[in-house]
Formats: sequence, structure tokens, C-alpha cells
Amino acid sequence: MNTPISLSSRFNFTDKRYMASRVACIAFMIVFGLYLWGGRSLAASAISVTAILLFVLQFVLQFNAVNGVLGGLMVLVGLYFSMAVWSEFSEFEVVNKEALTLLFVGWGLCLSVIVLAIFMVVSFIRDFTV
Repeated sequence: MNTPISLSSRFNFTDKRYMASRVACIAFMIVFGLYLWGGRSLAASAISVTAILLFVLQFVLQFNAVNGVLGGLMVLVGLYFSMAVWSEFSEFEVVNKEALTLLFVGWGLCLSVIVLAIFMVVSFIRDFTV
């Protein structure tokens, strides 16, 4: 007999309705944690720690409105970083292996952030309409 680990329906960690949002939260916590790893400025560290705390709270509590807001913000962050990757790529005078690696790896990471953020927004829309 499988009993879910849960205090209420919102805290059920095996609920499939919130699984995409929880996976996205874990991925974003890892990304911001890795960003903190390489000695950053105090302002960047404060923003990263705040983002990690928001994603931890969202992982546990699963507020529908926060899913929409965080997902939307992360879509914008992904688009911003994809333009930053293009800017760095355009600084290469010759398109060589390093330039193409920067472009494909950078855009791959940006695309994965955008896809995870879209999962969060879709989770918000689906729960909002039900």
C-alpha cells in the first residue's frame, strides 16, 4: 500500500500536478547555487541567495501565483542570457570551434532554462483554470 508523503494536498511531494514545477525549482536552485560557487559580488550573491530561498519555498508550498510569476521571470532571464550568448559570439572575429561551442552550449543552457520556466507557467495556467 503506497501512501503519499503529505501533510495536505499542497504538500504532497508525489502529486503529478506539481511535479514539473518541483523539477524546475530544483534545477533553478542548482543553477543559482552553482552561480554562487565562483566568488561573486555581494549584490549578485544576495540576488542568488534570495532566488534560492524563493525556489525552496515554492518547492515546498507550491503557490500557484508564484509558479506563474517565477516562471515568467525565468523566461525573461533565459531570453536575456540567450542574447548575452549571441553578443559574446559576435565578438569572435573568426567563427571557429570555440565560438561554435560557446554558441551551442550557451544556447542549450538558455533553452533548458526557458523550457523549465515554461513548465512552471503551464503548471500555473493549468491549476488556475481547474
